[in-house]
Amino acid sequence: MEDQFSPGVKEIITYSKEAAHSNGVDYIGTEHLLIGLFNLQNTTNPDDLISYIFDKLNVKTEELKKQLEQKFIKKTGEQAKNLHLTRQAERALKTTFLEAKLFKSLSILPAHLLLTITRNENDPSTKFLMQNGINYDYVKSAYKDYQATYSDYFINNNSPYLSLYFMEDEYTSEEIAEVISFLSDLYKEEGGDGLVIKGNDILEFESFLEPLLA
Repeated sequence: MEDQFSPGVKEIITYSKEAAHSNGVDYIGTEHLLIGLFNLQNTTNPDDLISYIFDKLNVKTEELKKQLEQKFIKKTGEQAKNLHLTRQAERALKTTFLEAKLFKSLSILPAHLLLTITRNENDPSTKFLMQNGINYDYVKSAYKDYQATYSDYFINNNSPYLSLYFMEDEYTSEEIAEVISFLSDLYKEEGGDGLVIKGNDILEFESFLEPLLA
């Protein structure tokens, strides 16, 4: 999975870590991922696709970042030594590769992270985005507009199967069933018809994030 993350997504993870440290908490939530995403867009080298989406939706990233920090971030001056992902943040990151697959992308891009966050309507960060005119359907529509114009990022892959991996010792059977159901419905929604579910034999996601979160 590490090889599939674009440089932009890796930068977002780094920025989100900094935001969490500044927040004085020991976790990275979706609010920190969003701050990382907005930080990326306010640099001299923003991601072209997510810039296109934000422009299409008339999103002012610097203004939205300030609102997000005021709503969720309370600076304490303390800094946790170790960080972990919240369930919502972990779910958002783990399902980015599915969005990349559905949109036939060569790599996992910041836009895929935005899509996964906007899918979870129970997440306070998602509700914040919706209040500011950003939801999954709008992001998806803007993405498809971009996709119709540019083709370099996309591949033709007609395979209906996609392998998913879970750390079984970190999830109850009910939680695994819930995630599988969610992903299966999502994949079928986009024309797929099968998912291959494996156990905890692949740890590349955790091994990739571990040094970033330390």
